[in-house]
Amino acid sequence: MANTFLTRLITERDELSTKFNALGSFLKTEAFNAIATEEKARLHLQFAIMEHYVEVLTLRIQFNETLDSK
Repeated sequence: MANTFLTRLITERDELSTKFNALGSFLKTEAFNAIATEEKARLHLQFAIMEHYVEVLTLRIQFNETLDSK
């Protein structure tokens, strides 16, 4: 059961990381520069929140991996 939970956490983190990296790439494009200033601010905020979310998921994975190894 715990392994299934850990697998779901890893999948969630990996999927979020893919979206996070895609957004990071988009933030460096001309298309991003063409959008409204307010929307740019929201996308930067989303990027920062996604970064923290990835970090939290990674910490949870590491913690649960140590539990599984005991």
